[in-house]
Amino acid sequence: MTFGTGIRKIAVAVLALVLVLLIGPAQAHAVELINIQFQSTGQWNPNAPAYSGAAVIGSAGDQWNHITDGSGTNFSLSNSTGSVSSTGATMSWASTGLFGGYNATPPHTGGDDSNAFGGGTYDALMNSYLYLTADQAPKTISFKSLAASTSYDLYVYTEGDNMSAGRNLSININNNTIRTDHASLSNIGTFVQGENYIKFTGVTDGSGDLSFTYQGIGSETVNGKAGEANINGIQLRQPSGSVPEPSTYVLMGIGGLLVVLRLKRYSCA
Repeated sequence: MTFGTGIRKIAVAVLALVLVLLIGPAQAHAVELINIQFQSTGQWNPNAPAYSGAAVIGSAGDQWNHITDGSGTNFSLSNSTGSVSSTGATMSWASTGLFGGYNATPPHTGGDDSNAFGGGTYDALMNSYLYLTADQAPKTISFKSLAASTSYDLYVYTEGDNMSAGRNLSININNNTIRTDHASLSNIGTFVQGENYIKFTGVTDGSGDLSFTYQGIGSETVNGKAGEANINGIQLRQPSGSVPEPSTYVLMGIGGLLVVLRLKRYSCA
């Protein structure tokens, strides 16, 4: 075998490696967006609408997982395209229950509940919520079979109805506590971080598990603000920066080819 033939074989091997590196991570560690709506179908409004589309993140036409029970175990999650999560992700959760249907006809017997997003793009998403009363201990929402040892961005949407506006939510994840801080008692009809949604980052363990606890802030009522915790929906996304860009692997391949060409130059000198 001549040196030139050896060089060609090395070059082919380098190119094959580049292709494997380009395709492999894209298949094994696809960056997915998982959307979850807590959709009440109970006594207050059995016809509460299902939501689809974007919220703070996402795109028009995105699909959501519609949760219609106040608690559940190992619920199989789909991604925003409607396909089963590539990692086989599941969710387990607990609460006092689900409430919703602010704009139900007729309204529920407690009074004229209104949704601050009512009639707008995000009405269906903010129409129902998972709730935890102030007299109960913190509850857990957990995810299994995500990408292992990986950071995930989470967006948690939280807003009560107008009868008890200003409810504040406290979340603890990876020993960090994040809270909403409502500046007033009135609901806000646009997404405002720290008011009606919280963004935070969590890191999965070696098995791909990630969980957080949540609770209301304060007692049943503090300065007119109910201590009840409300969660309308969750968006879960692996940050794009946690997966190497394809361009990184292309540069690796180009570097390998340059080394091969340099070796060939020396052999011909």
